[in-house]
Amino acid sequence: MPFLSAFSGKKILLLGFIFVLLLVIPLTVYILQKQQEVRSRAVAATKLYFSQPSQTAELTTLQKTIGETFNLDIVVNPGTNQNQISFIKLNITYDSAKIEVVDPKLRINATAFPATLEAPSYTSGIASVTVSVGADPASVITQVTKVADITFKVKATSPSTTSIAFTGSQVLSIATSDQPSENVLIGSGTPLSLTIGGAAATPTPTPTQGPAAPTATLAPTSAAPAAGAPAAPTATPSATVAPTIAVATPTATPAAQVTVAPPGPSGSIVGIGIAGIVLSILGGLLLFAL
Repeated sequence: MPFLSAFSGKKILLLGFIFVLLLVIPLTVYILQKQQEVRSRAVAATKLYFSQPSQTAELTTLQKTIGETFNLDIVVNPGTNQNQISFIKLNITYDSAKIEVVDPKLRINATAFPATLEAPSYTSGIASVTVSVGADPASVITQVTKVADITFKVKATSPSTTSIAFTGSQVLSIATSDQPSENVLIGSGTPLSLTIGGAAATPTPTPTQGPAAPTATLAPTSAAPAAGAPAAPTATPSATVAPTIAVATPTATPAAQVTVAPPGPSGSIVGIGIAGIVLSILGGLLLFAL
């Protein structure tokens, strides 16, 4: 047939090669992209949560009274050394109508995070700060570490429930399996549910009733004393007064405890796509050159 006779064996072979190449390149890109997505999601293992001062256990619920001041630690857990934390941006959100940040406010753990990239700032309902481990890669965080602590005061005027959360916070890792700008934080961190109770009652002393007023008893005389004899002595009353005061002792409130996945493709995928396009163009030129 004249149509087929226009193609030599070399041209047919080249056409077959180009066809296979165009089929294999998209398939390879798809497989690599899927592998990259699986790898990225597997290393997003860091937890960010609140804790009681000088402790590292997660704190998910807390109970305080109106007017009470309390302190919380902010803790990062890289997740069994999967992430190597180098950078943390904290955005702590809360209901400013119910609680407020008070002195000493937000204090950074400078031993673990010596570089403060953005100083602590406070707007209505948000306390923010950005910290880093500095330029030394050996200083990355690979275990449970305190990031900072923050002090709040309950300003609500009636009992209620509110929350303190890490809305918009970001954690970066320099591990080889992590992307440079990939947020390795699980979800958005663990929020804290705060229950606000009524103001504690001020105890008032309640004195116990003292004994009744003492009464004097006179010794009776049976007859008039004889002439020249001394008069009979009269009894002297005695009284005991020892009132005691009992004061109620106020009791303290308890605390509670505990509990707490993201993306990215690789530059190698783009490289494979470009190589495929170049090879296809070269194949086309060779086809028409033969």
